[in-house]
Amino acid sequence: MMFRRLWVAAVLLSAGVFSSAATAQPATQQWVRLGCQTVGFHIDRDVIRVGSQSGTFRAIRLRVANNAIHLLDLKVVYGNGAPDDIPVRAEIRAGGQTGALDLRGRDRVIQRIEMIYRSRPSFRGNAIVCAEGLAVVAAGPRPGPERSWVPLGCRNVGFNVDRDIINVGGREGKFRAIRLRVRGNDIFMYDLKVIYGNGAPDDIPVRMDLRAGTVSHAIDLKGERRFIQRIDMIYRSRPSFRGQAEVCVDGIE
Repeated sequence: MMFRRLWVAAVLLSAGVFSSAATAQPATQQWVRLGCQTVGFHIDRDVIRVGSQSGTFRAIRLRVANNAIHLLDLKVVYGNGAPDDIPVRAEIRAGGQTGALDLRGRDRVIQRIEMIYRSRPSFRGNAIVCAEGLAVVAAGPRPGPERSWVPLGCRNVGFNVDRDIINVGGREGKFRAIRLRVRGNDIFMYDLKVIYGNGAPDDIPVRMDLRAGTVSHAIDLKGERRFIQRIDMIYRSRPSFRGQAEVCVDGIE
């Protein structure tokens, strides 16, 4: 009888241990978008400002869209002001990305990322470079799939009323919303139209001032997730010593 009780207790204990192991959620890692910049055909030096509110990271990587770039220099400045020169000189094709570039120490706060690069002159236009950081997510309930904003293209805005088109195409995937990002100068958006993959137009009711350095709210698209053929914009920037504005459009899947 004593042997039977010990055997039952061992089985229950074993079941409890295995149950706990099955429900435990280990810490996970995920890539987080830190910021994007547009690259001209001449040698450019750009800064992506991150800040401590974004958390800590153990590695970064660069993703390139629209055109190839040649990366000449990459520097990460940590939250305490210490610089970290990352030894990477590479040609990165449009649609490509670097491998994971480890940061000094373990998990670091990033103040900013400095890049020196140029894009390849071609009919594709300016390249778009985005930096991502590898963040560690603490143990807890398993989240759903992470969605991130995808850069669809950028245009420079003159002081007169401009009409510009950003060609997207089905290769970029399906999107459920878009947003606008502005830098360099303030703009006034008069009209925004999305043409879907089947040719159907979607006039977005948006007339607004967008200040330099700001991002619009998420603008939902008709239906659930749609292919975007192109985005038509009518706008103007505000005449000032800042010069021309730049408007970028992002999509979320």
